[in-house]
Amino acid sequence: MSSWERWCCRVKITPDNGALPPVGQQKVILPSKTYGIDRENKRISGYVDGLEAIKQAVLLCLSTERFEYPIYSWNYGVELKEIIGKDLEFAKIELQRTITEALLQDDRITGVENFQFEKQENTLKIIFEVITILGRTEVEMNV
Repeated sequence: MSSWERWCCRVKITPDNGALPPVGQQKVILPSKTYGIDRENKRISGYVDGLEAIKQAVLLCLSTERFEYPIYSWNYGVELKEIIGKDLEFAKIELQRTITEALLQDDRITGVENFQFEKQENTLKIIFEVITILGRTEVEMNV
């Protein structure tokens, strides 16, 4: 065996970073326990876990403009700046696309559906359903 062949046998083609489970094993779902955010009083209050933690993660993601803050990955947040002020029908389509794209970055979320839009005075109220590995939850936001 040549030195090249010996080197090729030692090099792994894929990284062993734990992202993929070994053959025959299922991926372990890690707990999602985190600090609870009391949005009304603007403070941290206890802990949340499960579906409530996922809903909190959804609201945080949708409150963060994508590409705006260097502390966050470019995969985190939602792109709303470019949509605000556009034609209403165009905005509805783009909001649905960008919200879905932002939320599907979280591996606990499997889908986003049933979008409803309500035009209010200066805002657009959006109601939609987030499908997660732990169940479904309804989310409401204003843009």
